[in-house]
Amino acid sequence: MKTTKHPYEFLARWNAETGEMHAHVGFILTVREDDGALVSRHAMPVQPVAVGSDEGFPLSEVLDALHISLLTEKEGARAENAQLKERVAQLTDQLARVKA
Repeated sequence: MKTTKHPYEFLARWNAETGEMHAHVGFILTVREDDGALVSRHAMPVQPVAVGSDEGFPLSEVLDALHISLLTEKEGARAENAQLKERVAQLTDQLARVKA
């Protein structure tokens, strides 16, 4: 018997308000006899995909290097954006105190 596992589904969800992105991958598990006859074929439960620094199934097993690079850049930009928003809030607060 031969068992194979192939990705069949890649799910990605973005939250427009927070910029968060979560991804999952689903696989089909196929079991065949040595003569090629199909024994079973079923979808396995989806599992989280590691995006950037997240833990999960290696994204490189699903996407190519270009896609991974773009997602990693997006994660970095999101973190930088959050830091800049925090800094703007701090400066706005300081300005309000100076004007008072």
